[in-house]
Amino acid sequence: MKKLFLFVLGFTLFFSLSLFNETTVEASWADVSVTLTSYFEDDDKIPHTPEVRAYGSTFAFDSNIDSNPNYRFAFWIWNGVVRADLPVDHEFIIRSTTDLVAVFAPVASEGPQPVVAAFVDTNGVLIDLQYVLSGSVADDPTLEVGYDAPTKPKYLQSEVSPWGQSLEAITEDTVYVVNYEINPASQFDLVVNNGTGGGVDIAYNTIVTVTADAPGVGEYFAGWQVNNVLVSYDKEYSFSLLGDKTITALYSETEVTKEPLVSLSPDLELTTAKKSFLAQFSLPAGYTLIEYGMIRSNEPSSLTFASADNVFLGTVYTSETKEFLMTFTAEFGSIAAYLTYKDSLDVIHTVYSRSYHYGDLEFTYLDFETGSKVGSIYAEGTYTIDGNVWGLYEAGIGNLVGDIKVNSRSLRVRDGYIQSNFIFYNGIDNLFFLHAIAGFAGDSAGELFVEYAYEWAPNTWNRLKDGASDYIINVNSTNLEQAIVPVNISDPIRIRILQETSDGNRLSIDSFIVNYSQYVDDVLPTLYNVPATATITEGDEYIIPINIYADDNIDGDLTNDISIVVRDSDEEIIESYGDFRLLPAGEYTINYTVEDSSNNLSTSITTLTILDPSEVQIIVIDFEKYPNQNIYSGLNDFDDGLLMQFGNAVSSASPVYGTMHGLLRVANGTTNVPYLQYGATEYDITKIKFQARVTNVTNYQVIVQFSTDGDSWGTPVNVTGLTTSYSTTPFEATSNVVGARHIRISFSYSATAGSHRDMLIDDINLLND
Repeated sequence: MKKLFLFVLGFTLFFSLSLFNETTVEASWADVSVTLTSYFEDDDKIPHTPEVRAYGSTFAFDSNIDSNPNYRFAFWIWNGVVRADLPVDHEFIIRSTTDLVAVFAPVASEGPQPVVAAFVDTNGVLIDLQYVLSGSVADDPTLEVGYDAPTKPKYLQSEVSPWGQSLEAITEDTVYVVNYEINPASQFDLVVNNGTGGGVDIAYNTIVTVTADAPGVGEYFAGWQVNNVLVSYDKEYSFSLLGDKTITALYSETEVTKEPLVSLSPDLELTTAKKSFLAQFSLPAGYTLIEYGMIRSNEPSSLTFASADNVFLGTVYTSETKEFLMTFTAEFGSIAAYLTYKDSLDVIHTVYSRSYHYGDLEFTYLDFETGSKVGSIYAEGTYTIDGNVWGLYEAGIGNLVGDIKVNSRSLRVRDGYIQSNFIFYNGIDNLFFLHAIAGFAGDSAGELFVEYAYEWAPNTWNRLKDGASDYIINVNSTNLEQAIVPVNISDPIRIRILQETSDGNRLSIDSFIVNYSQYVDDVLPTLYNVPATATITEGDEYIIPINIYADDNIDGDLTNDISIVVRDSDEEIIESYGDFRLLPAGEYTINYTVEDSSNNLSTSITTLTILDPSEVQIIVIDFEKYPNQNIYSGLNDFDDGLLMQFGNAVSSASPVYGTMHGLLRVANGTTNVPYLQYGATEYDITKIKFQARVTNVTNYQVIVQFSTDGDSWGTPVNVTGLTTSYSTTPFEATSNVVGARHIRISFSYSATAGSHRDMLIDDINLLND
């Protein structure tokens, strides 16, 4: 019955239950299953039925728990840590994990009494538990086969005294702690700003104490800061030195209220296979410790209990510095330390350290070609791309008139900024800009700046520096340019790009990439305005269209890098294509190729047909070769046989431009019917073919006329069937004039005042068949 008796007494508990206010930081706390096991002798233990208790409550065992005369109480093991310092009736606080082991020793009726020898690592975690008779020798666990010796980075286990004391002649319950010696090669420097206590070549794990300088007149000491994180409110602050460190005393104009803190070091890099972190908490007077530990998540995130995937309860900390160390082997995305405590009103709170994040840098590419700003153009708003939300102030996104840009859309700031409303958890190494000045009248060259805000200080924006000065991105007024900006911040931050003036000057950004070093450019450069086909007659001149150009998402304008190769039908290269009049009839390809700096290659091809004049004569009026014309009234003579007569329309569109080809526009029922005329051909024209469309299908008329001399014109031939889309089958008009060498296409319509109609004509083919 001796063990049954102990079981009954083991749960004679008294509770001091503290309820917590529903307005605590955590919305609710789950009840905790408290486990209890009793040890009596070697391999003789009893697990007891778990008890469910409220998180944060306190309880203690009745002091008569060890009243069984056959056994005496030795010590507690609390969450795996031997606590020989706790009495049998110690008042425990229920933590998220509460595992208790009560260790007892038998009481002999005569002769030497059994005593307990507990072997633990430096964190107090139990390695081995032995019962030996008083005066006997304990077995050295290090000599046992298969013994897994604990390790401690930067330390060497003592060979002379591996447990710090003799294992012989034990006369009382004894806890043996693994004994390490500091590796003499581990020494570090401590730099103290605004205080004393620094030094060089300080031994690893030395507890150092720094003292803040006295505050100036009108100032108050505000705490100590390490790596931009507040770590202590104490003027005299002690901590373990585990690596080179710089610490700075802070001061403020108002007195600071001390509150509980917990801080976390970055990975101490003690080993290559594991990550080790040192945390430290501070609990001012008036607060009660409940628990402490570390939390992890599988993905980068700002950690709280709600976002954590794993919670690791702290089991032991150094009493002098309130530090605790944890080492992890598994991969994870983020880690933070936490401290849970009660205030003077018994309200439970949790505070967290800054989070550290692990993983590859992630790039973000903003080209502004998709999506739009939520909010008016020069006001506060947001822009979302790839699920990430960017904040905008005094900025707009869209097809902005006057921009010098790669593609059609860009960001324009006017004394404003764009900033990430999310965190780059693994930091930013650099930014890439492809930018240009807005082309509005009165705008001029300007400057862009970069700012960043740490995760733990989201409202404090720091200007990126180039040495002691601000880092400036100069934007000129004429050219699309690159800028690669080094940031080199590994901490989690938000980023802001801003223009800072007060004169209303507007600057444009065509695109930018965050963490450009991680970006793999697989975007092909783009060639524009390369015609798919072209036709000339043998001996005729073919001019490469002047409006062909190329650009790239990273390199910008690549027009000067376009290479042109002409091949015949056998794919043989024509070495010199400068004068197409020298080429015989046949089919050729004009290959336009451009390559960007990432070796992405783009090719566009024009199939050029050179006709034999003995078989058929064709003249092609190709509008691509003509420069932009912005004449909306009167006659325009191109000096190559092409005439254009325009009506009295006023428009911002170009009559002949790029893929627009030819545009005849009239308005307000003008008396000058617009027409396009071509003449003085070398051959008779028997037929005309062209593709066209109109912008409105009502009340229009398109006629074709033929002439031998360009003065006397034959009977008009009506062309019908035009729609608002280009036809796949060309429209035709057969000549009714023998020996015609000139053609005229006229366009007219009936319209009310203030309206207009457009006719757009593609390449015109003049045939002699």
